[in-house]
Amino acid sequence: MFFWNRVEIYSGPSLEEFSDLRSSLAGAKIKYDYRMKQPAAINTRHKLLPRDPSPDTRYYLYIHQKDYEHAMHLTSNRQSRG
Repeated sequence: MFFWNRVEIYSGPSLEEFSDLRSSLAGAKIKYDYRMKQPAAINTRHKLLPRDPSPDTRYYLYIHQKDYEHAMHLTSNRQSRG
């Protein structure tokens, strides 16, 4: 999926919400792409130690433009159930 064809449908720090949305998309056979942005690692001399992935990690979820309406329908149904 090229960046000019995709739409961001989620951006946030919640791994639970991110995973739930990914599961909904996979269940509906909607292809998606994702990205995780973690804070920089801590450099202790020659070792890079990753930081704790909680609240500073940001999750991004993308779908193709043609699937946007279907994905938004899934999202609204998912939110009304929870």
